[in-house]
Amino acid sequence: MLDQFRFNVKIFKIGHRDSYSQLRLFSRYCLSSSSLLDVFPQLEELVLRNVHESDVNDLLPYLSSIPFIDKLTLNNCSLNKASQLICESLLSKTTQNRSTSCILHSNNQRDGLFLSEQLPFLYQPQYSLIYLQIDVRNLATLKYLLIFLPNLLTLGPFFIYCQRHVNLIFLIDFHLGVDVKQNDEELFPVSFKPCSSLTKLIIRFKFFL
Repeated sequence: MLDQFRFNVKIFKIGHRDSYSQLRLFSRYCLSSSSLLDVFPQLEELVLRNVHESDVNDLLPYLSSIPFIDKLTLNNCSLNKASQLICESLLSKTTQNRSTSCILHSNNQRDGLFLSEQLPFLYQPQYSLIYLQIDVRNLATLKYLLIFLPNLLTLGPFFIYCQRHVNLIFLIDFHLGVDVKQNDEELFPVSFKPCSSLTKLIIRFKFFL
């Protein structure tokens, strides 16, 4: 039955907000190769919801399509565990990226995408992405993303969790998986000016004592 309509599919969604997705089941019976694009060659938008932590390794055929589609939504997924797969696809040096929008949300407020300081040499800036919502593990990851995605127009909405006494000298809208500390401000000196085209920031603070 899939062969009857798969060549016309432009939007593919799997999973539900209240139950885990059937990602592994679909992969086993419908994917005959390492790429979702071999099944849906006209795909423009991919939406994955409620990916169980045990299924993160099954994301490869889906995430490998990122450079070749316009929009990706990955909601309620362990981004920390999927960080390498996401970054390898989003920031790959081997492909010309056409993605314009990414929405990447974790499954809890202490989880998020993580980019280590030892950045792989295979990563390169991507100039097509202009809209980003993403939960990050720390401020260093946010900084690297701003460097690798210089043409962002919209960043957010996310939350910043910080102590009441912290005097923030930067205002960027994101969901941070760790508490903001005073010395984190050093990551964003006045001379740091990425994303010169950015026109929209949505800032939401959540304070704790």
